[in-house]
Amino acid sequence: MVPPFISQLIRGPSTPPRILIKHWPSPVEFILLKKQISVTCELRFKIVSVPRRKINLSDAMEIATSALPNAESRPGQKEMAQGVEEALQNGTHLVVQAGTGTGKTIAYLVPAILSGKRVVISTATKALQDQLAKKDLPFLAEHLGPYLNREISFAVLKGRSNYVCMQRVAELHLSEEKAKRDDSPTLLEVEEMSDSIKREVAKIATWAQTSTSGDMDEITWAPSERATSAVSVGSDECPGARRCPQGGQCFSELARLRAGEAEIVVVNTYLYGLHVASDGELLPEHDVLIVDEAHGLEDIMSSTVGVTMSAGNFNSFAGITKRIIADPKTISDIVDIGHMLNEVLQPDSGMRISAPLPNEVTSVLAAGRRVVAKVLEILRVIETKDDDSNQRKLRAQTMA
Repeated sequence: MVPPFISQLIRGPSTPPRILIKHWPSPVEFILLKKQISVTCELRFKIVSVPRRKINLSDAMEIATSALPNAESRPGQKEMAQGVEEALQNGTHLVVQAGTGTGKTIAYLVPAILSGKRVVISTATKALQDQLAKKDLPFLAEHLGPYLNREISFAVLKGRSNYVCMQRVAELHLSEEKAKRDDSPTLLEVEEMSDSIKREVAKIATWAQTSTSGDMDEITWAPSERATSAVSVGSDECPGARRCPQGGQCFSELARLRAGEAEIVVVNTYLYGLHVASDGELLPEHDVLIVDEAHGLEDIMSSTVGVTMSAGNFNSFAGITKRIIADPKTISDIVDIGHMLNEVLQPDSGMRISAPLPNEVTSVLAAGRRVVAKVLEILRVIETKDDDSNQRKLRAQTMA
């Protein structure tokens, strides 16, 4: 049937009605209503103006949830969304315990989008991070975007080691090319690689040439950890884009630039912990922090803001150092410190150690400092003749 406000405008067949509609519910309803009018009354009408009205939380939640497969009403989801909206408006903290099936992701994303604030969403896992970026946020951008007077922009930011380092790729490639050309010695690291790892590294390098993100989680096949570690660097060994020959095409820096331009940035909680530990140097300025699965926040923040020491730290340092220092004795000393530390920490494995540290631990750490000081002195006097060697030196110095 024809809506009453349309029927009231009918003045007779000789005078087509002129309709002024100030607020129209949605484009879909307009199309259906137009069809209904033409079929039922054969009216001709003219839209003078249709200003877009600002949708509220209730409207937005209805639009979003009705677009989902097997849409259903979830009172808990609506209640949570209202709580999030109030917290955003009042600038207060909110802790929500939501059971399975609540639909919590939509419940916090919708009010966050409507707020127009710059939001960082911190997730416990990279899997959830990817779900938000590849599924939930694109879905809401598609279905809520037409009702907003702005674009819903979002970006994903991960730790540096998740991205291909083009400088590492260049170093490995150059080392092999030199060896093929003039029988020059290859990097010890390359010599220690099996043929299968070399093929994987080459495949990753080829993939990176056409990738827009360099995020190795987007690789459609499953490279080994040995291969991915060969073409990436951690934040503790990267000297920075300004000091790197490949800094202009650094995937990690490009991801940070995209994050700086986005309204919503999705990170994992470990990276947010590093952001806090660095006095806010890693992430762009933001108004709101939403922590998904906050029950794990304390443990993750403690591990990033605090100091973690293990044999793995020294093994990693040994691996970085032997790329630039051809001294097996020095490398062996670094590895030995790792083994010694592992032995003295074994009784307290997985636990936090409060100050003052046990004497046996401080003794090993003191020995470790002496070894590191020796490495730094060797690095100081090494003269590098090309950019690649200089980068290997800088990474070792940075990690030390």
